[in-house]
Amino acid sequence: MKQKSIYLLIAGALSVASTAAFAQEADIPFVDVSPNKISASEARAQGTPAQNPAFVPGTPVNNRVSADALRRQAMSLSDPSYAQEIERQYQEYVPLPQVTQKKVPDFVQKAIDNYKPEQKIDVEPRQNRIVPVGFGFMNSIQTNFDAVAVRTSDEYSIIEVEDGYVYVTPLSDQPISLILYEDGVLESQVSLVLYPIDAPPAMVDLTVNMSPQMIAKANSYQERIKQEIEAEEARAREAQLEDRSAPPSSHVAYLAKTLEQVAQQQMPRGFTMTNDIPAHLKYPCRVTIEQTAGQRMTGTREVIDVVLLKNTTGGVYHVKEEMCLTKDALAVAIHDKAFLQPGDETEVYIIRDRFYEQEQQRQITRPRLTTKG
Repeated sequence: MKQKSIYLLIAGALSVASTAAFAQEADIPFVDVSPNKISASEARAQGTPAQNPAFVPGTPVNNRVSADALRRQAMSLSDPSYAQEIERQYQEYVPLPQVTQKKVPDFVQKAIDNYKPEQKIDVEPRQNRIVPVGFGFMNSIQTNFDAVAVRTSDEYSIIEVEDGYVYVTPLSDQPISLILYEDGVLESQVSLVLYPIDAPPAMVDLTVNMSPQMIAKANSYQERIKQEIEAEEARAREAQLEDRSAPPSSHVAYLAKTLEQVAQQQMPRGFTMTNDIPAHLKYPCRVTIEQTAGQRMTGTREVIDVVLLKNTTGGVYHVKEEMCLTKDALAVAIHDKAFLQPGDETEVYIIRDRFYEQEQQRQITRPRLTTKG
């Protein structure tokens, strides 16, 4: 070992000597970077704080702990009381957020506790009731009114009315206030407050004890409404008869004559068979039975499409002209019969404006100033 140290020191001395000699030969100035270098014996003499007053002690970074102390610390961490004490001290400095429950009045809570999927309610006019209903479900309210009228200020529920029935679908947990009354009899109104809860939908049977005077007033109002509807229908029929009795225009007569010729398997004058039907017009009718446009006749201003319909259902199918109307259609006619038995077929004739799409593309439009466009 001593021999190796001697060799290393000799090698180091030779290296320094050769470096100094090289520096002198190359005329490079040699600078000693450690002029105050001390020997090993001097370093040992100054290596302790007691011997060197300039020594400043540092902060110890590691303290040795015995194995018993570590074992006691591990056992204290596994003690539940130790964890509870830590949690208590933590909550003193960092209070946990408290969840506040919505306070429900006692009378509302009483109604909620009495919830049933089927509820029967008897009330007098101008009374009110709290009714728990299923949140997010469609709830049904059946009344003894012939035509129930509904008033509400709720904006977050779906409310539908049909005859004497009211269907309510709550979309929030907020109470829904409803005023129900017989249409035309305001004095029969009652108030219902629907309270949505996490429960199945409610089927409510509501009976309002109406007086004989209220019932008579309701019957009189419904009779008046019925007479107004009948009078309106009569006026519509008279107007329709007047339109039919008026002489048709030359254009209407031309379309009727053209459809008649096509139905009789004739080729109208000025038309040729082309059968170049666009793909989007192959199935032009809004029907649920089998259909296909199989023929097209092209004229100077119009085209005529012949559509074959076949009843592929198990029952009678009623075909109407308006089922085959489109924006470019000028006239539609059904051949032979409109009520098709299972397996029956018929033809539908559609006269279209040949240049409708080109006219639409040439039209110059302007945007509306209103927000709805």
